[in-house]
Amino acid sequence: DAPDLAMQVSLADGFAETAQWRVYTLKHSTMPVFIHIADPLAHRRVALLTGTAGMLLPLLAVLPLLAWLVRTISRRELEPVSALSAQIGERGGDDLRPVSDANMPRELGAIALSTNHLLSRLGKALGKLEGEAKGLRAKLGNPAFVAKAPEEVVDENRARLEALEEEI
Repeated sequence: DAPDLAMQVSLADGFAETAQWRVYTLKHSTMPVFIHIADPLAHRRVALLTGTAGMLLPLLAVLPLLAWLVRTISRRELEPVSALSAQIGERGGDDLRPVSDANMPRELGAIALSTNHLLSRLGKALGKLEGEAKGLRAKLGNPAFVAKAPEEVVDENRARLEALEEEI
């Protein structure tokens, strides 16, 4: 592949390019001689394309497998999060039972514990409101109280009972 005539490149050490060649020039350390090592640019382009295709084609072939693997592992690992979310989401506002933390990772167990603590506090607060409403109903259902109490006190108790029943 070498040309018959000497290449017209700089005699400085290093790389240079001609129209068809990439040339590396090196000066001999003791003799007044220069060494030229050349590679045809066409060969370099073919090597670049072949090397790129050789790396990209297997990668492109493996990408669907990797996408499937990431999807499968992600779904499996996020399944406890979905289960906890479903447990909480399918409850109505009146269902204050604790959520189950069975088979949950430690991190989600802490969330379930906090949720259960919150549900317990809500249950206690609701119990207090229901107790207060029950007391007001009994008081307002007592004819002696209604007859003896000033009308504004009875009206305040009725208004409070209505407000509590709306909250409950």
